[in-house]
Amino acid sequence: MRKQWGVAPDAIVAGFVGRFTPQKDPVRFSEALSMARDRVPNLVGVMMGDGELRAAIETAGDAEALRMPGWVDARVALSGLDMLVMTSRYEAMPYSLLEALSAGLPILSTEVGGVDETVIDGENGRRFANTASSAEIANVLVAAASDRQQLTRWGAVSRERASRYTIENMTNQTEAIYRRAIERRAAKILLTN
Repeated sequence: MRKQWGVAPDAIVAGFVGRFTPQKDPVRFSEALSMARDRVPNLVGVMMGDGELRAAIETAGDAEALRMPGWVDARVALSGLDMLVMTSRYEAMPYSLLEALSAGLPILSTEVGGVDETVIDGENGRRFANTASSAEIANVLVAAASDRQQLTRWGAVSRERASRYTIENMTNQTEAIYRRAIERRAAKILLTN
């Protein structure tokens, strides 16, 4: 993937996956990457997706540091990243987090839905306020990109955490919820008869 993106072997690659919309706030990612690159010159950003904010992203950041391959199969493309960065303003449980865990990637993310379950701050990544400025996110990026051993440790924890989110586990948990609901409903019917 790195070769396809034209990324040097020694680069540290921070990825963004999602629609280029205000909800995902990709402009903030682009700005933060540009600021972080002043301190980590081999930092490169890969933004997978597209949308209405594409032009704003291109003008907000450092064009030399940014790759925008469009919509790609993130499950394959994640192999080219050193970390996933999510700058969303709000979410439920984004698939990109689950895919990053499965790929064994450290995750740097705003504190939005699903993040508290998938990212343990300091263990497999960093969480920051969803109101964080681009400069604050840049500081988080610099700290993460400056310690490759830490990225490796965080990636291993992410891969371990991924085992909690298999299709089988999620199906079993959903089925258990339905069974409990049916049992409660049946109990209420018996009590009223």
